[in-house]
Amino acid sequence: MLNWSQQDLADAAELSISTVRDFELGKRLASESSVAAMKEALEREGLEFLEDFSPNADGRKGGFGVRFQRPSLTPREAVTDEEKLQVVAEMVWKAGQLARENPKDPAALKEWDRWNSALGALLSKPPKGNQSKGRG
Repeated sequence: MLNWSQQDLADAAELSISTVRDFELGKRLASESSVAAMKEALEREGLEFLEDFSPNADGRKGGFGVRFQRPSLTPREAVTDEEKLQVVAEMVWKAGQLARENPKDPAALKEWDRWNSALGALLSKPPKGNQSKGRG
């Protein structure tokens, strides 16, 4: 999924290459702390470990395995109008990705629609400094 080598994982988890290689080859069991370090390194790269068959937060059945995490729908901070436009455009993309992955989920579709509307509202506003002032 990440196209990592054993060395990449060892570096990211701050482990020796022999620890990763021997664990992968089944030559030895990794310590609990080594397994935790490898798992944390993979999670930092966006992987999610599925450890049981109960429904996940998004309602899908889990099971054992690995998948990419859902995109975060928390917008980053923006100050200028240009930054706000960029953030909202990013959120439209993320929400759209989530809606495509979950086409029958009304909450995902509603979230995409909400961000799309916000983008439309931003695009319809004239830029600051270009607004004509009425005379009164």
